[in-house]
Amino acid sequence: MNLARSRSGGVSIIFALILPVAMGLCALTFDLANLRYNQAQLQLAADAGALAGADAISNPATAKASAAQLAQMNAPQGASNVVGASDIDLGIYDASSRAFQVTASNPTAVRVKTSRDFAHGNAIQGVFTRAIGLSSGYSVHASSIATASTSTCLYALDPSSSGAVQFVGGVTFTSSCGLQVNSSSNSAITTVGLYTVNVSKICDVGGYLSLGVGVFTPNPTTGCSAKTDPLSTIPEPAPFANCQNSNVTVIGGVLNPGCYAGTITIIGSVTLNPGIYQLQSATLNLLGGSILQGDGVMIYLDSASRFTMIGLASINLTAPPNGVYQGIVVFYSRSAANSALNLIGSSSISLNGTIYAPSTNLTLTGLGAIQSNYGYLIVNKLIATGLGVMKFNAFPSNPRRPPGLVSRSKLVL
Repeated sequence: MNLARSRSGGVSIIFALILPVAMGLCALTFDLANLRYNQAQLQLAADAGALAGADAISNPATAKASAAQLAQMNAPQGASNVVGASDIDLGIYDASSRAFQVTASNPTAVRVKTSRDFAHGNAIQGVFTRAIGLSSGYSVHASSIATASTSTCLYALDPSSSGAVQFVGGVTFTSSCGLQVNSSSNSAITTVGLYTVNVSKICDVGGYLSLGVGVFTPNPTTGCSAKTDPLSTIPEPAPFANCQNSNVTVIGGVLNPGCYAGTITIIGSVTLNPGIYQLQSATLNLLGGSILQGDGVMIYLDSASRFTMIGLASINLTAPPNGVYQGIVVFYSRSAANSALNLIGSSSISLNGTIYAPSTNLTLTGLGAIQSNYGYLIVNKLIATGLGVMKFNAFPSNPRRPPGLVSRSKLVL
């Protein structure tokens, strides 16, 4: 008997038995590494999608589209369809319970799920699964929740007055972000009637007095610290030595940037060309039925200027996209102590930008409606009476925002 040949044959048999096992382990090791890569990349995709959706949450359709686009852009290499329409939800996130509730009413959070599985048609075909005859492949999933920025975008800066914020009658006031009331008065916020206030948070230095059957969502938090004017460092426009326009009546047509004094009366449909409109000792009157519109516009009022809307007048202005006054559509001088910005009647106002009037009292009376799609509101006092509607959104998805007011969404789960 040839012992060497016998041993050689035994090794061959052992090697033949071990080789498939070794190759299987190698294939499984490769598959596990590939799964880890895909898991990490799917999580990155879910995070990116959730943040993009939260940044644009003021427009649900845009939020979902942005979430899907960013998630797919960050998907694992070669993977398609990692997120579908049913994988993106808008809702509310409760941090205390770590629970996400889907809702179409004032959502403040976005949940994105990303997947590589059979249902999405993109399951991971591993080397090991193919070797053992499995055609379905591996399934990997990830999920992320981001909350939209809920930082303060509404400021009532008066430090001590009762009724620094007033809602009287059937006023509706909504915002995607928070309201800061700096007054230390026990009745810094006063409300009467069937008012509806729905904001992300209300921070009140003093107290609040609520009469009638109105609703706060959520209830104000009292005893907060006062906040400083977030735009206090932005310079006021330098005054003109001589105003080139005085006592102007415009009946339809176009106005150009520059200095205006005296009485400025708007009748009919008037368009403002882009630029800064500086009112010096001027009164801007927008008569009933008139329309004032413009893109890339800021109106500056000095301490002696006034602005009044009466009747069915309407405004549709958008702030400058860049420059020192980027994102500011109305700038009322800081020296205009306790001046009034009065919006009376059934006026309709769309101001896409920040209303900056830190020493001025903003009053909405009657059936008027004022909204800003991405602006802040910074005033001395805020007063709304009658059946007026005020709506403010302030998410960072739009670039026309004043420097220093940009806030970001954040991942929470």
